[in-house]
Amino acid sequence: MKQPGELSGSLPVPLALLRDNQQAFFDMMSAEVGLWSWSKDSGAITILNERMAALLGLPGTQSITLESFFQDVYPEDYHHAWQTFNQAIMGQYEWSFELRLAREDQPLLWLSFQSQAVFNKQGKMVRLLGLAHDITIQREFEEQQARELKVLHFLLEHITSGIFYFNHDWRCTYMDHQAEINFRLSFERVRDRYISEVVQLFHVDGQGTDMGVPSLAQWAIKTQRPSSFELFYVPLQRWLMGHLYPTDSGIILCFIDITRARQTEQALRASEIKFRRLADSNVIGIVVFNVQGGIVEANKMFLDMLGYTHEDVLQGKLGWVTHTPPEYLDADFQAFEQLKETGVFLPYEKEFLTSKGERISVSLAGAALDVGAETSIAYVMDMTQHLELERHRAILMSILGHELRTPLTAISGTLQLVQRRVNSYKHKHDNLPADVERLLRTFSEAIELSIRHTHIQNRLIHDMLDTASLSLDKLKLTMTPCDFSRVITDVADDFQIIYPGQEIILHLPPKEVMVMADPDRLSQVIANYLSNALKYNQPNKPIVIELLASHDEARCMVLDQGPGLSLEDQQHIWLPFMRVKDTKDWSGSGTNLGLGLYICRVLMERQGGSVGVESTPGHGATFWASIPLAREKG
Repeated sequence: MKQPGELSGSLPVPLALLRDNQQAFFDMMSAEVGLWSWSKDSGAITILNERMAALLGLPGTQSITLESFFQDVYPEDYHHAWQTFNQAIMGQYEWSFELRLAREDQPLLWLSFQSQAVFNKQGKMVRLLGLAHDITIQREFEEQQARELKVLHFLLEHITSGIFYFNHDWRCTYMDHQAEINFRLSFERVRDRYISEVVQLFHVDGQGTDMGVPSLAQWAIKTQRPSSFELFYVPLQRWLMGHLYPTDSGIILCFIDITRARQTEQALRASEIKFRRLADSNVIGIVVFNVQGGIVEANKMFLDMLGYTHEDVLQGKLGWVTHTPPEYLDADFQAFEQLKETGVFLPYEKEFLTSKGERISVSLAGAALDVGAETSIAYVMDMTQHLELERHRAILMSILGHELRTPLTAISGTLQLVQRRVNSYKHKHDNLPADVERLLRTFSEAIELSIRHTHIQNRLIHDMLDTASLSLDKLKLTMTPCDFSRVITDVADDFQIIYPGQEIILHLPPKEVMVMADPDRLSQVIANYLSNALKYNQPNKPIVIELLASHDEARCMVLDQGPGLSLEDQQHIWLPFMRVKDTKDWSGSGTNLGLGLYICRVLMERQGGSVGVESTPGHGATFWASIPLAREKG
């Protein structure tokens, strides 16, 4: 295939005939060939027919300059086109040249130019007579062939593991380089051998058999349809797929390495067996569903949960949406969005409706079966027994809390009565002996410590009762507009009385920050944050409470200068009975149940708010609680 600007010594059109034969010239004038001439005297190009004008994008026959003649030449061809044309007028009187024209808003046009010199009686060249014809289709076809040939070479070199060709006598006449490498055979060894002999040289499975390939080849020739077979090639420990392609003069035997596909197939089969064992074991409910929420497959465990059968699944009676109570549809939507974005959805809890219309609590998680797949799988665990145990635990905690609070109230009351009497006795007797004074002081300190510990125990009991109420859904909230700044100030004042030596710094807005909340429960959250800050804050370091108000919510932040929290601790501290290990309690308040932050989270969520923590180990922690602002009336 010639490149743009390539000269040729042979002319497809005999220009000499045009020069000497007037009839041939006029025949060419009316043909699909463009005619032009160049005058040595004027240096101009004359467009001799309409076809030439159309090829150059001109309105009709006319004389133009050389610059105009070459103005639309493709930039990569321009220099060589000028150079070649100058060679022609300088003495190379017969030439052939191909170039591309790139006119604005027009597809690329390939033209083939030829010319021959015309001489006067003195033998001097006076002009060039030339023709041009459109070879765009031909060049596009050649380029397409070249691309296809390039792809074919790539396939033969990189995809196939060897190619053999056998003629109509079943003798081998060709073997490619890949076949020589993979089968460890030279072409000289297989040349002119029958197909049965060549295949036996492969030593498949360590034996020299033809594996029935000659019969398959005869069938392919007879039916003119491709045939294929598989073999395990022992020397390379590879699986190969052999394809037999019949041709007019013989048959092609092509091998492709399918080892990876076979390994994947075996792994998939093993995975399917494991999955089927899991599904049939009925340890956990398994359900397969499509993007529309239709349940297309489920194991017995899941069907028993809902009271359905496999026939019900086949009849399309089960659907994700139709068997979900309305209040859980939003959670399902969020899970499906997560599945769409990441390919999985994390565990969450919801309820399904059974065939009897009853509700069953479940915990589930799932994943797409494949990238871009239409179906996904979910693992469903029946939470009924677990929730029942949780309910019994909450009832037990409630009973224990009430039973513990009754004697504790009596103990606390008795201690406070003794404290008042000791203080009264000290006030009535000013001049007591030194040893009696020391005894009363020690006695007062012991009573004060005991009262403080009863407060701690009372707080723990309150946490138990609140947790039980939350679990049993018996916690009542009294929502009313309240000033968040006032709530924070009151809590801080109370703590300042109990801990007069601890500096508490408040950063509050100058105006009221009205929120819709239960003031007592909001105070409980801030008090819990402040209590934790006091517990872990370094001695003699201030604690900061800051309140920020945006256009739609208020956020309270309690900043301490304690040891900080790891990322793992930050994720777990909001769960019930979770405590941070290996942290020093500077306040001396003793053991806690790990319920305070859990109660804070639930209380804020019940009031439409949220909680969080920001911390870096060694640099303290900032606990925050956000709640929507109260809407102004009118």
